[in-house]
Amino acid sequence: MEESQNYNEQGIGSLNNNAYYQTATALQIRLDTSPVIEQIEMYLKGAREELRENDKGEQYKTLVAVGKPLLSDEGIQWIMNFVGTIFNPQVVQGNFQNYDQYAEYIYRCRMDLADHLMKNFYDYDIRENNYNGIISTLMRFIEAFMSRLIGNKERDSYSNTIRTSENNTITPQKQGFKLPFTQ
Repeated sequence: MEESQNYNEQGIGSLNNNAYYQTATALQIRLDTSPVIEQIEMYLKGAREELRENDKGEQYKTLVAVGKPLLSDEGIQWIMNFVGTIFNPQVVQGNFQNYDQYAEYIYRCRMDLADHLMKNFYDYDIRENNYNGIISTLMRFIEAFMSRLIGNKERDSYSNTIRTSENNTITPQKQGFKLPFTQ
């Protein structure tokens, strides 16, 4: 069984293509969280993206089912909203002063995620053997992403990524004609 959906028609994932990476700045790529969010969504849906070609030779991305979804559409949507509050350019520019702040944040994230999924276990059609795997997989993404904030290292590293140069060209102003009675 193959379910597919044209992602380009919906605009989902359109930034995650070669043209984007050829024209984007290093900073834009570092701050772009859409590839991580798309990976999480595909994991939860039991799917993967494939590149296809239509009759006109135009390429497009297609979502292909490779397994069963790990939870219902409602559960997937809640998780996508949850991770969307974590994986975004504003959050990654934050700062954990030390490892203890990071560890406390990760602990709260894990507890909130586990608590919510347990409370909605039946509403989200979670299979018992998937519960721990969903939490562990999401937390691996979250832990790696949020570690960028420890000691303000993410923002500090921007100075190596961003190079600005200023060029000033001074051109003499053209003078118009002068009236004989003005100085």
